[in-house]
Amino acid sequence: MTLSEDECRKFSRAIVTYVPEPLLKMVLLQLNVMTDLVLVEKQFAGPMDHRYGWLVEQAVEVHDRYDRALDLSKQLCRQMFWYPEFLGAIAAIGGLVQPDHRQAFLARRDNLFLAGDLEAKLEEYLPRICCIAGDFELAGTVSSKMGTGFLVGPDLILTARHVFEPLVDADRKRVAESFAVYFDHKCGEPITRHNVQRAGVRRVALARDWLVADHPSMPGDGTIAVPNPEQIMALKAHLDFALVRLAEKVGLEPIKPTGGRLRHWVKLPPCGPASVQFQARITIAQHPAGEAQSIDFGRVVRHCESGTRIMYDVETGQGTSGAPCFSREFALVGIHNATYLQIANQAIRFDAVCGMVRPHIDAPDQLPAATRIWNVAKPPAAPRVIFGRTRFLDWLARTLSDETRTKADRIYAAVGKSHGAGKTFSAEILETGIAGKRGFLALRFGLDRQVMPARLEDLIAVMASAFGLRAQALADEGMPMPSRPGISLPESATDGDKLHRWASVLVPRWFAQVLELHRTVATDRAADANRLVEQSKTLNAEQCKEVASLASAPVSEPVVREAWSQAWIVLDDLEKTDLTREIKEFLAAMVGAGQDDASMPPVLRRLRWLFLGYRPDYLAESDCVVENLEAGTLEEADINTLLDSLKAFRSTLKDEDIAEFRKTLLGHNLLANQLGMDPALRLRHLQGAAVLHLPKMTEYGDRP
Repeated sequence: MTLSEDECRKFSRAIVTYVPEPLLKMVLLQLNVMTDLVLVEKQFAGPMDHRYGWLVEQAVEVHDRYDRALDLSKQLCRQMFWYPEFLGAIAAIGGLVQPDHRQAFLARRDNLFLAGDLEAKLEEYLPRICCIAGDFELAGTVSSKMGTGFLVGPDLILTARHVFEPLVDADRKRVAESFAVYFDHKCGEPITRHNVQRAGVRRVALARDWLVADHPSMPGDGTIAVPNPEQIMALKAHLDFALVRLAEKVGLEPIKPTGGRLRHWVKLPPCGPASVQFQARITIAQHPAGEAQSIDFGRVVRHCESGTRIMYDVETGQGTSGAPCFSREFALVGIHNATYLQIANQAIRFDAVCGMVRPHIDAPDQLPAATRIWNVAKPPAAPRVIFGRTRFLDWLARTLSDETRTKADRIYAAVGKSHGAGKTFSAEILETGIAGKRGFLALRFGLDRQVMPARLEDLIAVMASAFGLRAQALADEGMPMPSRPGISLPESATDGDKLHRWASVLVPRWFAQVLELHRTVATDRAADANRLVEQSKTLNAEQCKEVASLASAPVSEPVVREAWSQAWIVLDDLEKTDLTREIKEFLAAMVGAGQDDASMPPVLRRLRWLFLGYRPDYLAESDCVVENLEAGTLEEADINTLLDSLKAFRSTLKDEDIAEFRKTLLGHNLLANQLGMDPALRLRHLQGAAVLHLPKMTEYGDRP
């Protein structure tokens, strides 16, 4: 379907009003409809304060033209479920009211009761949930089966056994060649076959010895209202689970093909009776009918007399079987396996199968949080590998932490005059490192991006926009930017240079106050609940009694959330850019030049700075990490570092494959030396050589 002109206009207005620019760009990259955002932005020639609105209009128009406006709305709702105003604005646009938006509404509703940490929990756990798809012929009949599973070890998933039936009973060996699992299936068409290859989706085959432990399913499960003693015994003897080994240790691999955060797995609770109270909250991430991952929320409505099942009002569908059931604290409490009398859904209690599962789990307790970034390409492009850059990558890993110990932990300078040395490449590495991380912002100045303004007012306007601030809103709050001083000095003035004081003291102090005031947003739970009540009417969603009760509460405590956590400001092409005096003075104050780091405003310590081209003279060398870059300087150690990162990316790589690839790269490097290749072209040549060989090593098509 396509949107009307009025619906497109309302959709654009909702995005401009509520969605931060970095978050929109992240979603656009995920959808991959606008494949070159940089090129699109370069087409804009109007005033800077209109640029974002223009970009949004282009995005909505293009996605609507390709019938992807609903996908754009759906992804934004998933990212913005914590923002009721945005959900309300989307719900008011008739063409965008779809069942998928109900998930965002329910996430917002439940976030009222989950201490505000639901967003972080979903980000952690969703990469561990997989879609299971199989197709096979049995007794002359072609069948397809779908289910959901979740990682419980590096190469182990837990799911419902009946997902593999009847093939598992008829010919167990054929299951491995007839089924596959898919991680990161977030959008697009359903996956219903075992041989699907899709950009951005990680496909993993089953191991030959795939079935580690299991328990049979029960015919007619979910149809017994009140089991008698004989039925209770049958329920205890049919616990419908399968512990399945995968062909690859995907849990030890990074989630993204660029490296970074590891996928990990769901930690199992200790064996023993679990407390699953009546009306306790249940959250289920699932792939019904092979669809993109969705989430629903509900409550326990009944306990089975056998002590092996729980029933809940969470919405599920065919293909949800095997999905994990999480408690309010995101502890594993069950494995979804059936509907219950067509009035509820049910799961096998995990404490009923824990003793049969835990002995097979041999997973390390301590793991690194992330691997080194090794590739900056965005899907579906071929990999663009990183050679060397250890100093910068180590700095980036430190600066991703919430707290920095020294000024050098948040300031980096790449020094080098030659073209192709890798200064601008640093910005690409940074953008790859923080892509998709909630609360992380990046603002980049350079000749091919946002050109560094000459006037401080223009620089402030660009930076404020990146932080979601508007000049008029600040003025309305009584916090306008300090006015530029005039030329003449009053007779009583003791400051001989008002412009210097304005740029180096007044504006930095004001901007720090503005950032601190708007970095967190406090929302009133009662007011939030009132908005949800209105949204539920618009979406025809069932009213939640708790929300309605909270909406009518006379007093409510505010809930505070972060608008942003950390921000990176990249100043590229410095060797080709003449910064004006007022810009230099402002930047010196913002980075804390000449100041003790502990005396700086806390919000400024959340800013990270990249100076690409040279180290500013107002920064002592001890105040920043300095990397001297020269084009074409590539050591054997740089190649070894890349290979180590590559091995972490794909766990199935064999040592002989790594050795052969190393030999190939060293050969290309030696050839470049013998031919006297231009230093600026050498790294590109080696990256090209890597692209030619990587697909053979990593089956990169599985992992765009």
